[in-house]
Amino acid sequence: MNWKEIKEKYPKGWNKLVGFVRTRLGIIWNDEYNIWTVYDDIMSYSLFRDLYSFFDEQGIYITLGFDIDLGTEICSFDEWAYDIGTQFGLSAISEYDHATRKEAEEQAFMEAFEILEEQLK
Repeated sequence: MNWKEIKEKYPKGWNKLVGFVRTRLGIIWNDEYNIWTVYDDIMSYSLFRDLYSFFDEQGIYITLGFDIDLGTEICSFDEWAYDIGTQFGLSAISEYDHATRKEAEEQAFMEAFEILEEQLK
């Protein structure tokens, strides 16, 4: 995740995330980017779980899926997609064009920050 980009493009969403992390996860930092980079590198599974929880609390729901080619004997999980929904309905849908789950999640989180930023205006 590019935390610097998120902070610059989505400052209101970033502040909400900072509040979530401080109160819910008990993490306080001085250098925001470095702690998030370490958190991202060492605890990437936990980070993504926490981001799902963060967006759930904001009323933004991310769902991932993958395309299975039933015409072959081997299932390939190299075509991932996501949907993002809010109380107002479906807000974003991606194609099955992401090579990995992590790639699809990162793109979904960026779109979710965009949606959150609009909601906070």
